[in-house]
Amino acid sequence: MRTRRSLTNLGAALAATAITTVASLVSLPYLVAWLGDETFGAIRVARDWFAYLAILEIGISGGLLPVLARRAATSDASATHAAVASGVHAYKRITLWTIALGVILVWALPPLVGVSPEATTDLRIGGGIAVVGLLALPLTPLRSLLDAMQRSHLVHVAVLAQSITTIALSLLAAWWALGIAGQFGAVLLGSLPMLGLLVLFASRHCPGVVRVAMVARAEEESTAEITRLNRPTLLYMLFGRLGLAADNVVVALLLGPKAVVPLLITVRLALLAQGALLSVGNAAWAGLAELEATNQIARFNERVIELTRLVTMAATAALVPVAVFTGPFVRAWIGETHFGGTGIAVVASVNGLLMALFSLWGWCFGGTGRLPMLVRAQGAFALVNVVVSVAATHALGAIGPLVGTLAGFVTVSIWYLPYKLHRTFGTSIPALARAVATPLVAGIPVAVLCVLWLDRFPTTTIVGCGFSMAVTGSAYAVVAWSCLFDVAQRRLWQARVHDLLLATRTAMGRASA
Repeated sequence: MRTRRSLTNLGAALAATAITTVASLVSLPYLVAWLGDETFGAIRVARDWFAYLAILEIGISGGLLPVLARRAATSDASATHAAVASGVHAYKRITLWTIALGVILVWALPPLVGVSPEATTDLRIGGGIAVVGLLALPLTPLRSLLDAMQRSHLVHVAVLAQSITTIALSLLAAWWALGIAGQFGAVLLGSLPMLGLLVLFASRHCPGVVRVAMVARAEEESTAEITRLNRPTLLYMLFGRLGLAADNVVVALLLGPKAVVPLLITVRLALLAQGALLSVGNAAWAGLAELEATNQIARFNERVIELTRLVTMAATAALVPVAVFTGPFVRAWIGETHFGGTGIAVVASVNGLLMALFSLWGWCFGGTGRLPMLVRAQGAFALVNVVVSVAATHALGAIGPLVGTLAGFVTVSIWYLPYKLHRTFGTSIPALARAVATPLVAGIPVAVLCVLWLDRFPTTTIVGCGFSMAVTGSAYAVVAWSCLFDVAQRRLWQARVHDLLLATRTAMGRASA
């Protein structure tokens, strides 16, 4: 059941990512053309600044997730209701602080973003709209509940509805020349379908939870555990945000908001692939947490090694072609002037692979309530990242923040996370190393194939680039399936996929009946 749910969640995540990717790739050239480079860059940087406000609530989310995972594993509805109610109360308190800081940020945005004086009022109106959206924060525990119940596929449906609605409204706002405020308004209105679906899904799979969460008092035990994990989780996410979400901010502050646009466009394919890869950890963490909670440590470690190999293989199949074909893709998609360079594409792809691995390993701690163990290492990562990012941006230009992220990964994360997995869960470091190294070594011929393919079949169309990436990535997938899995492993995965398809057909049959 755990494996089936994980595969269902993963399948939903990949399907949602594919649909959103197509919609995003189609819409982005129009947004850039209708808004202009400076306005488009300013909007993205302003959103990144508002993303820092989310750090306050993420501390609660990180503390709430392991509490909900343990309650959901016991199938005790009343205990689950009490935990969600405690989460809602915690979010209500933090929402007031978040809104207060948001109001301050609205007035500070123009110098932080670097817009022209003519755009100051428009930017501040957009920021005010973003502050209004913060009122929905108390509903966040409903999403955490669905994740903890291993029903993340429903969350992906809700997020997909939000993404498609937001993209459509953003295009309309850009077409009607509503400026920065129009784009923030599109984001606010686009969030409404997601909120409605989260309430619907949570009520269906945990009856009564919405009513209880809104009127019941916070449970002392859940509140105490959330509070215990809140501060270290807050620090962990703060350091992560400083390290991973500051790219656009650093470039805007040092080079201007217009310089952000080529960076955003060049890393787009790598970030889309990275998002799909992160879905593996997001889909599997609740099952891993259940194994740990029921003291099945040997199976827990088997799953970690298995998922590590799977993520590395998928990352190699996706990101090696992305690194090679991003140049011709961007030229065909938007134009030569918006291509930031092959170096940005390559470093972004490497970072995407490492980020997918480290996120998976991080879930082993976050999903089991052990995230405080990683706070110091995350702080060291953030320090290295920020210092190197600023220095490299001065010296190298827009690629600087990506170099900073890579430096943080190489100096801290790449050795510390395996070490802590071994010390905490007994995970074999040599087995982890083999699970990473073997697929990477097998990917070397794929990199050569991509370069030769591009030289032999140069393409100037989006379809041609997509076809080239699909062919080279699929070639690696076939080789990896044949050479990196033994017969027993192939049969196991075939059985899992068969069970998933059977469960899907059964569910569809019940729905139609």
